[in-house]
Amino acid sequence: MISESNQAVSVPMREGCAHVEKYSTKNTKKFLEPYKNIHSTHKKSDKSEQKNTDFAGEPGLVSSSTSGTLPEPFFIDRHKSRLRKLKYSVLTSARLHIEDLSMGSYRYRVAMLTLTYKDLDAWQPRHISDLLSYVRKWCKRRNIDFRYVWVGELQKRGALHYHVLIWLPKGVTLPKPDKQGWWKHGLTKIEWARNAIGYIAKYASKGEDNPDKFPKGVRIYGCGGLSENARNERCWWSMPNWVREIATIEDRPRRAIGGGILLKSTGEILESPWLFAGFSAKGAYIIKKPEFTH
Repeated sequence: MISESNQAVSVPMREGCAHVEKYSTKNTKKFLEPYKNIHSTHKKSDKSEQKNTDFAGEPGLVSSSTSGTLPEPFFIDRHKSRLRKLKYSVLTSARLHIEDLSMGSYRYRVAMLTLTYKDLDAWQPRHISDLLSYVRKWCKRRNIDFRYVWVGELQKRGALHYHVLIWLPKGVTLPKPDKQGWWKHGLTKIEWARNAIGYIAKYASKGEDNPDKFPKGVRIYGCGGLSENARNERCWWSMPNWVREIATIEDRPRRAIGGGILLKSTGEILESPWLFAGFSAKGAYIIKKPEFTH
């Protein structure tokens, strides 16, 4: 069951995890050329029986076998889509951690760990995962479930740094990673969060003005330690709108190998209603399949 506390997260996600914009019609022909022979499987109406005007005049693509036009393409901005996914993924993950722990018997508090780099170009892909591995081992020795959410952020000087939320039992204090040798790339700071979701939301919202400044190949968010039910809910919220309209959390939708969405509860694979129409320097173009437009 989805709690009311998720509404701040769920409303934007229902509008689409990806940042999607209508693409300018002037380049429709260029990006939909590979699909000019695609036509709807639905029966044509009498009104559609008219002279073929393939690529002529009207916005969109006119099928060479019918006179009806295909929908206009939509542009997905790669960077904005990634940052929106970051924001709503970490907010949902933090909420689910809190809900999981509220059903337990022990009291907890949230450590806010900041990891900085001394040098601008010091970042390496394994740094954050190595740090998390050290903390995981530290928690395991103390019989503590390692629950965390993290997000990457760019400083004004251009250096990457990380913010990590770690849920710990009251009375347990995390040692400073730079003092332990877990983080040798700069300084670390630990504070205690009164509002974990508000804290992570602040940093998840940054980076929107300069999304292309992140190092190539960098991961900018992650989470771990959720219960199985919470993981299923998190995956459901991360699905595209069309999947959430069809499937429930209990269906356990996952992206299928080769395309489409696998419903793990039944083994059914859902076909995407979208066609890839081409790349651009900043993203990709998609169009709705004709059979899904009626």
